[in-house]
Amino acid sequence: MNRATSFRTLAVGIFILLVVVRIPAILTDGRFRAEEGVVYFHAAWHQSWLDALFTIHTGYLRVGPESSYRIAELSQHQAD
Repeated sequence: MNRATSFRTLAVGIFILLVVVRIPAILTDGRFRAEEGVVYFHAAWHQSWLDALFTIHTGYLRVGPESSYRIAELSQHQAD
């Protein structure tokens, strides 16, 4: 690992640590902010998995977050 990669890894680790220290409940409770629940989780709940994965809101394609909402939606169905 070179110095730049090591620095980035350290910076991301420190950021994650600061978020967890500032908002510890984020690890156990999670949260939805703004359009996350209204747009993206709604799409995961009501559309096919492929359509929900590629939901575009305000011109942005967010495959990473969409995947997490789909996993949350699937785990909710399994809990029912």
